[in-house]
Amino acid sequence: MNRKNNNVIQFTDAVYGQGFMIVLAPSHAEFRRIVKEKLNIQIEDASAKGQFCILPSLHKRQALAVIWSSDKQSSLVHEALHACSWVLRSRNICLTSEDAEEAYCYYLSYIWRTIKEKIKLAN
Repeated sequence: MNRKNNNVIQFTDAVYGQGFMIVLAPSHAEFRRIVKEKLNIQIEDASAKGQFCILPSLHKRQALAVIWSSDKQSSLVHEALHACSWVLRSRNICLTSEDAEEAYCYYLSYIWRTIKEKIKLAN
């Protein structure tokens, strides 16, 4: 079953070419159902308000950064920081200097702004 879901946001950033899938769902069970439907990947059950995971992408060679959040505020920004950190660390940009800190701040702002703009467009 392939239902239209306004609570799934996908984008690729233009700087690093990293693909993102954001799932806004009230429960982890719903998140798992959506990932199974969209990516045919089974996620283990967990109790949390959000989750960041790296999953194989169906259409690209590199991994897909997947964020699940049960809300559109604090849990979402929390998981966005995990995504930001993973993307930059996987490109050898570690948060160990002021210059790297600035890169993290800009990239987190980019991820957060993109998600919020896409939420607005979906509603």
